[in-house]
Amino acid sequence: MEGAAAIELFLKDVARVEPIKGREEYLPLTRRIERGRLLMSLAAKSFELTFPRVQGTLRKTISKFNEQCQADGKPTLIPGEFVKQVEEYLDNPQILTPLALAQCIGQPVDGDRESHTQHERLGWRCFYLLALFPAEVRANALICQPNDAILKHFRLVAHECKESRTRLIEGTLRYLLRIATLYMGRGLPYLDLVQEGYFGLQHAADRFIEHEGAHFQQYARHWIQQRMLRAIAYQSRLIRLPVHTVERLTILKRLEREYENDLVLNPHARDQEIIERLGLSTEDKIENKPGKAVVKLKRLRDADARHYSIDINALAELVVDETSFEEQIELGMLNQAIHEWLQRFPEREREIVRMRTGLADGEEKTLEEIGQLYGLTRERIRQIEAKVHRRMEQQQSKYAFKGATPETIHRIETAINDLRRSLIGVLD
Repeated sequence: MEGAAAIELFLKDVARVEPIKGREEYLPLTRRIERGRLLMSLAAKSFELTFPRVQGTLRKTISKFNEQCQADGKPTLIPGEFVKQVEEYLDNPQILTPLALAQCIGQPVDGDRESHTQHERLGWRCFYLLALFPAEVRANALICQPNDAILKHFRLVAHECKESRTRLIEGTLRYLLRIATLYMGRGLPYLDLVQEGYFGLQHAADRFIEHEGAHFQQYARHWIQQRMLRAIAYQSRLIRLPVHTVERLTILKRLEREYENDLVLNPHARDQEIIERLGLSTEDKIENKPGKAVVKLKRLRDADARHYSIDINALAELVVDETSFEEQIELGMLNQAIHEWLQRFPEREREIVRMRTGLADGEEKTLEEIGQLYGLTRERIRQIEAKVHRRMEQQQSKYAFKGATPETIHRIETAINDLRRSLIGVLD
């Protein structure tokens, strides 16, 4: 299918979906997603294992929250007060804070829902944990026993979360398309921009928290633009430039267009204004680092814009990959050797190192992301990393790659040292 036909077909599919027009439409969706996300974070292999985790987390969270309430002289949280307020809050976007929770955290019911303190965040976590229980057992959520009604409600929460997430993403697609048009003509096809933006939109739907104070479209725009800009930086040119350099190049081109017809400013004054608007430091006058940065950006711009006698490709696209066939084979041996060396570690430690250093899929994951995958805290993942690092130092001297030349062994050891330094870098 040709590009134009594919775009037309895609736009027809998007046109069939009713867009989300405002807070009144997206708040019931994001609240159900937030509740379902909490359940997923506590879910185990079976209901018999999930229920005690949910109930135990609720018991600890309420206990900690009520201790802070008593210390601050505020009313404590009583689960029985939320029997009817959960459903009212989930369905009514006009209610920004449930009454029982507002009394505990000292927040107005109809005020702007922004939680900036740990106490307020604990209160909201208590509320969403109580929302995981059906209304008939919510008052006794701390002492009730697992039953079919709770199991059915867990399934309902998971189903509503999935449906709400789908509706939220599909209802925001038109907004995504408008953003994608802003980045056309930068070396990436329109559908590729939309695809990258879609990944950013999914990420926004999975991470959005209402009480942090942002509107969903503003929050989604940040992640959509980040994915698009990163894709442009990585995929639009053969020679990859850092994302911040690509952003500065874009700003530089725009600023030069603005100053193109300005005959009042002399070149030096114009460069000084460009330095300030690019956000470069002007403190170091001796080395003139800001000026050098602008010169480097201009050279990058000029090199990329310069063409040969035939007007086909930019300079960056004419660079040939000089990796020989033998080097590719040796690189494969290096990767295999590192993989075998990592087999010395337990599976969980091995996968954590691979994800943190980007060996798994080429993208380095944060401590928080890995913690969510394994159901562990950020601090626990950091401790596991430190443990692996210590074992690396102990085991590296024992490593030997059978059948390899001394040069290859040296390169393998260098690669392992690089891996170790990379792990030290993420630990720092």
